[in-house]
Amino acid sequence: MIDITFLDVYSGFAQLVNTQVIVLGIFEGSNHLEDYGYFSDDNTLLEKIRNCKSFENGKFGRVITIPIQLGDPVFPTVIVVGLGLSQDFDNEKALKLGSIIYSEISKAKALDKSIVPDQDFNEDASVITINDSNIAAHIAYGAFLRSMEMNKDGIEKEDDGYVHVKKLVCFLGPRQVSKATDFFNTLKNAG
Repeated sequence: MIDITFLDVYSGFAQLVNTQVIVLGIFEGSNHLEDYGYFSDDNTLLEKIRNCKSFENGKFGRVITIPIQLGDPVFPTVIVVGLGLSQDFDNEKALKLGSIIYSEISKAKALDKSIVPDQDFNEDASVITINDSNIAAHIAYGAFLRSMEMNKDGIEKEDDGYVHVKKLVCFLGPRQVSKATDFFNTLKNAG
């Protein structure tokens, strides 16, 4: 089972630079990544995304995996997920997205992952009708559920030889960490 942690994106930067994979989102039709500005000076990543025809520029659930080195910090792999239309993004889609993300980062065969959710959730709540702590909790819960591989009797499978994600870190704005942690624990305990 995966260990989920929520960290403040600013004070948790040391964890961010040591991660093996970073997951970023892009809304459909958007010209910027939802990355708290970490990649804003580097157009290489956006160009690679735009040049990938199968990605369809941010349609919900579309994924592109890019092995990349962007200087300092260096992330061996960047996974970009399509968030769909910003006005349609809700808790249900966040839950599905968590499952998609877990599958993709498992394919990357790395043990520690990080997700940077949308930087604008708490600044523009009129576009997204829920705040980022709820979104982060639902993404994390979707990944958590996906990590629980069950056999036909509903019992968690033994070691199957695959590389499983051991830890997922979700980076949020400073005031959202405790809310996301509490909400994730509520979802986990109710589930």
